[in-house]
Amino acid sequence: MGYRSSVLVAIKKDKITDKFKKMEVLQGVDSITKFEDHYVFIWDYVKWYDDYPDVKEIMGFLNELDEGGYGFIRIGEDSDDIAREGDPSSFDCFIVREFDTNSSSGEKESYEEFSECNASKFIEEIIEDKKPVKRVKKKTKKG
Repeated sequence: MGYRSSVLVAIKKDKITDKFKKMEVLQGVDSITKFEDHYVFIWDYVKWYDDYPDVKEIMGFLNELDEGGYGFIRIGEDSDDIAREGDPSSFDCFIVREFDTNSSSGEKESYEEFSECNASKFIEEIIEDKKPVKRVKKKTKKG
C-alpha cells in the first residue's frame, strides 16, 4: 500500500521545456488544467516519495526555476502533512479545508433552524436513539 499524497504543480507556460514534457511523472497525472499563462497538474492518491527518481526529477526541475515561475503543494494522508514550494498562491492555488456532512448511509433528513429552544429536543433524540433532524444554525441580523 504505502503512504499516499495529493500533489499540485502549477507552472508558467514559458517555463515548460522539452525536458519537462518528457518527464516520466507526467504519465501518471490525473488532471491538467490550462490557463492563459500557466498549467496546473494534479496527482491524486499517489506515492510521492523524495527518493523516487521521477519525483527527484520534477522537484529538481522546479527548484531550478525562480520561485514565481511555479507553485507546488503536496498534501499527505496525515492531516498535518502539507508541503509548499514556489509561490502557489500566485496561481490562485490554495488548500481548502471544510467539513463534509454528506453521508452515504441513507437519505438526508429535513432541515430545521437550530436555536436554544430546540437544542434540548435534538439532544433527547440522540439519547433516545431516534433519528435526529439535521440542524442548521439560525443566522441573526446584527443591528
